[in-house]
Parts: sequence; C-alpha cells; structure tokens
Amino acid sequence: MVLTAGFGCLLALVLAVTLLALARSGSDGVYDFVIAVAGLLAIMIGGLAAQFVLRNVMGSEEALRDAKELAEVTLRSIGDGVITVGADGCVDVMNPVAELYTGWSTAEARGKP
Repeated sequence: MVLTAGFGCLLALVLAVTLLALARSGSDGVYDFVIAVAGLLAIMIGGLAAQFVLRNVMGSEEALRDAKELAEVTLRSIGDGVITVGADGCVDVMNPVAELYTGWSTAEARGKP
C-alpha cells in the first residue's frame, strides 16, 4: 500500500512538472501533449511492473519461510535419528534423536563429515 501511495505522489509530481513545462514553453501543439502523456504512461507502466515484481518476490519469500519451518518441525518430530548432510557430505542439521544417539548437538556436528 505504501508503494502505491508513493507511486501516486510521484505520478502527480511528474504530471504537474510536465504541465508547467508545457505552459511555460508557450507550445499549444498536440505533439508536445502526446509526448508528455506517453512519458507519463511509461512511468505508470514501469511503476506497476515494479509493484508486481515486488509482490511476487515477497510472496515467494514468505512461502519459502513457511516451507522451511514445516520441514524443521517435521524433522524434530521424527522418532528416529535423522542427520541431513549437504552436497559436500558434511552435517547440516540433526534432529533431537540423532543428537541423543551421537552425543553431539547440531551446532557441534555442523560442518563435520
């Protein structure tokens, strides 16, 4: 919502400056008006595209956080020892049962082969 309000203020400012420039130039040509309107439309389209991208990125980040939280809850609730390793074969995460079996906390085991 803040982005939309800010965009509206920017658009009003650009429109005011454009109209002042046209009035000062003494030009009454249709060409100048069309160019001014085309510029405003380009700014509006760019702002809308930026807003669309920003909303999608924010939604993706939220979905990723939710998926990570669900995976962590699932890992902690498994009754067997589970150790996850990265592509390098080193420990990333262990659930509480794995910590009990190994005698190491996840923090101690992280990064070890």
